[in-house]
Amino acid sequence: MRMKLPLMAFLFAAVCAAGVVGTAWSQELKFDPNEPAVKKGQEIMTQINALPVMQKVFTEAELRIYDKQDQLLYTKQFRSATYFQDYKDPGKRLQRAISYFFSPADDKGNGGMVFENLSSDNDEQYLYLRQTRKARRIIGASKKDDYFGSDFSTGDVTRRRIQDYNFRYLGDDKVDFKGKQIPVVKMETQFKDPQKREDWGEGKSIVWIHPASGLAFKAERYDTQLQLVKVQTLTAFTKAKNKDGQDVYLVAGVDMRTLNRGTHSTFQVTSRKYEGDAGFSTDIFTTDSFTKQWW
Repeated sequence: MRMKLPLMAFLFAAVCAAGVVGTAWSQELKFDPNEPAVKKGQEIMTQINALPVMQKVFTEAELRIYDKQDQLLYTKQFRSATYFQDYKDPGKRLQRAISYFFSPADDKGNGGMVFENLSSDNDEQYLYLRQTRKARRIIGASKKDDYFGSDFSTGDVTRRRIQDYNFRYLGDDKVDFKGKQIPVVKMETQFKDPQKREDWGEGKSIVWIHPASGLAFKAERYDTQLQLVKVQTLTAFTKAKNKDGQDVYLVAGVDMRTLNRGTHSTFQVTSRKYEGDAGFSTDIFTTDSFTKQWW
């Protein structure tokens, strides 16, 4: 089964040189499956994972990168196509996603692609750089690298799976969203596998999530020594019907702040087309598609 979290399948990874921290530094939390809060956390996330999804989505969006004085440094625009195989079955859903920058000129033609397989350890994620004209597979350790100089990491911009995590329910709460108080549940999450914590550089997360929609309105990201390093905030969302007439809530804007740098980056959807209007064939999800303009 798979977990839908904010910003999945819209952005893709850039490979930067980075070392892997030894697993001895990764802090282990205790998640007793018989603990009521752990059991409730798993139940809530299983229900969220079962919410309806779109089979096909075409997106245009912007990535904006700001310095610590809140001055805009860069605006990058990209197009993405996302397809869910077996979209009706939460236990079998597999995502195919491809994305390309079309602005600015320095990034035009760069892109990435993700193939999900039955085992999350066998997922395939690729980066294409126009200069090399080759698709390069991204390894696990790159998940903690910055995404094209932004405050998002490669791990932030890939979909994560429910079976990879432990969950703990921390209570009901409310978050302020554009002047409205939204009822949410507060959850603690941690990768079960210490190596995944190292690869993502993520010791745990605290997430404020709305169970009926699956939208995470806020998330705190902690490093492998359990120090708070980033805060992610939902800034916009939309609702649309999938091909079966079911309501699906989709992230339309996210802000990510890196606390020690004082910088932040935003993701903002500028347009979307759904299902039959998405306008792409599933044949585009091949490594050969990197060298072609598919939209």
